[in-house]
Amino acid sequence: MKRLCSLFFAVVLCWMALAGCAGKTEQNIKFEASVESVQDQSILVTTSDDVGFDQAQVRFSDQLELQFAPEPGQTVDITILPEIAESYPVQVTAVDIRLIAQPTTVSGFPISRVRTHQLAEASLGFLADYCDNAETFVISRELHLPAMRFENKSDISDFIEAGQDIFDFEAAYNGPSFADKAELYSDDFFVANVLVAIYIVEGSGSVTHEVESVECQQGVMRIVVERQIPDIGTTDMAYWFILLEIPRSEMSACSRVDAVALNP
Repeated sequence: MKRLCSLFFAVVLCWMALAGCAGKTEQNIKFEASVESVQDQSILVTTSDDVGFDQAQVRFSDQLELQFAPEPGQTVDITILPEIAESYPVQVTAVDIRLIAQPTTVSGFPISRVRTHQLAEASLGFLADYCDNAETFVISRELHLPAMRFENKSDISDFIEAGQDIFDFEAAYNGPSFADKAELYSDDFFVANVLVAIYIVEGSGSVTHEVESVECQQGVMRIVVERQIPDIGTTDMAYWFILLEIPRSEMSACSRVDAVALNP
């Protein structure tokens, strides 16, 4: 009798275990991200949440009715199937994409930040050969930042090639590298725009930046960057490029670019 009871309970426990396993299904994954580029039926995004990957190529079908037109710089909320193709970036399939915010702009100019790694101390000397405002570094009551102006795709490629011993342009910190971002600016982009890259070094990765204004003053496109310093921060060195997309029509009255940093 005892053996019969034991066998009965063993069967019941086994059935419960199997039932529990059968009832488990992998959950869809939801995360916030910024749109880097847009292709037919897919978008490349950089994630803001900790989901195990920093970038993803997000596919979607015609059956997914988007309530907005995707464009670079937008912040979106994405729900994907729990099927992730291990590549870089990972390949995922969206079941829902919702717009959270339009691109960050100042005076209508899209802005992004890219963190990189400096390999050599000669960075300022290297940047002085490429920036529009090298003469302001000597004596000034303001903290001027190197501001590089790229007129075409070759300008960026030449800059990356010449500076590969000074910067690790392939380095990525929770987002695309400088080299990745450079690939996104096509020949079509430069037909109507120029790209300005502002370089700034911080003693803490916790320091962030806001572009306060972009204004043409006496033939100079003056860009004002405000440093935002938290009460408590990390002690890691951080090297940033702030990228601004400026229409050529806005640059027509300016012969060069300058950038200054303001403390809060």
